[in-house]
Amino acid sequence: MSVGEKIIEVIAKKAKHAAKRAVKPVTEEHRTIARNVLRKAMPISKALELAGYSAAQSRKGMCIVRRSHALSFAFSAEAEKIAKEREIRAATMQADPWRAREERIIARLDSNVKSGRDRAVQSCKLLGSHKALTLWEPEYKTGIVILNAPGPASMLPTPDFEIPEDDN
Repeated sequence: MSVGEKIIEVIAKKAKHAAKRAVKPVTEEHRTIARNVLRKAMPISKALELAGYSAAQSRKGMCIVRRSHALSFAFSAEAEKIAKEREIRAATMQADPWRAREERIIARLDSNVKSGRDRAVQSCKLLGSHKALTLWEPEYKTGIVILNAPGPASMLPTPDFEIPEDDN
């Protein structure tokens, strides 16, 4: 069990217990702390300090989270959001795995552009050129010549003139 899962488990127990009593409302600071810890993998002490807690209080880390009902609620709410997002992603991948791969490639290339690094571009290029994805092919084909017209021959126009036959 990872550290994040342990934190979520402890906080979920605390939130259930705190639901029975009147508690301080959850503020945006509490949500920001939970977001930083669970999504950005920031240490609890650093997240608390960024939210305005003193250095001495932020060093207490998980003790502050356990004692604060509002923080517990914020952590459990953020954990539920993350779980729902994972379920949606998993359902998307099962429904259309090629679409999920395409989205991952585009997300990876987008993060490379934002970070200014050139990481895993060759892998993205190879996967994107797979025949099922067609990421690198143009949407509209230009310069294509059709040799056989589609449809039955009765739909073709008939000439209005007669062609003379040769006697030879």
